[in-house]
Amino acid sequence: MGNGMLTIVKGTAIAQYVNRDHVATLNGALGLPSAIARALAPLMPGVLWQPGTGYTLGLWMLLAASVVAVLALVGAQRWRRVPGAPT
Repeated sequence: MGNGMLTIVKGTAIAQYVNRDHVATLNGALGLPSAIARALAPLMPGVLWQPGTGYTLGLWMLLAASVVAVLALVGAQRWRRVPGAPT
């Protein structure tokens, strides 16, 4: 479900932040880091697993990364707004 939502959002949100002529180039540039993150995502909780606490540290790190991502998106939206333009 998350991958399907990301596909829809990425196609529409990127077009709002960059010129439509550059959407394909930006999607291509974002593809490599996204692929690396998807490959490392299952590995990192396994590396962070500890006998006493299990996956607790890894889950806290995922939560922190999610909060940072939301704050970055909110910041990008505020930075993009032009005074006098409709919101």
